[in-house]
Amino acid sequence: MHHNMAYRRYLGYGITDTIPNHTTIIYNRTQRFKDEKVYEGIMNEVVLVAMENKLVP
Repeated sequence: MHHNMAYRRYLGYGITDTIPNHTTIIYNRTQRFKDEKVYEGIMNEVVLVAMENKLVP
């Protein structure tokens, strides 16, 4: 994603925006959100937002 402009545009990042490191997501999933209910709640909210924006059929 650091070099692919299509991905940057799709995700809303500009040319000079800093891209989050993938290890941040992995760390949060495995360490910060050990409680499944918290992680599940976050993921459910993400899916609802995607559905509201017609990104998911």
